[in-house]
Amino acid sequence: MPWYLIELTPADIQAGKDRDLEQSAQAIWDSSGNPVDFALFGTHKIGSPDSPSILYYLSPEGHKYCTDGTLMGWRPRVLHEHEKPLREGLRVIVGDPGALQLLASNIMKL
Repeated sequence: MPWYLIELTPADIQAGKDRDLEQSAQAIWDSSGNPVDFALFGTHKIGSPDSPSILYYLSPEGHKYCTDGTLMGWRPRVLHEHEKPLREGLRVIVGDPGALQLLASNIMKL
């Protein structure tokens, strides 16, 4: 299953969209009964150190809980089969804290 990438620009972050994304993900996780295969992971920073974009990742099975389109409004990009987030710096933002271990085989290790 593919991962889903959500990139927030510096303007998005300044507008508070990072908090909105996390709150949306929390609401989905809570309303779905806290499934172990749903997690929003973050955060990797890319771009200028003074004004970085932030990358979030939705777990490969996470999309099946987004039936109302809430997270899809964030325009997640489906990562190709060979694309996986780097484990370094990755943490569970929303979801089961053990989700990172469950997905260890789907994460690139440095």
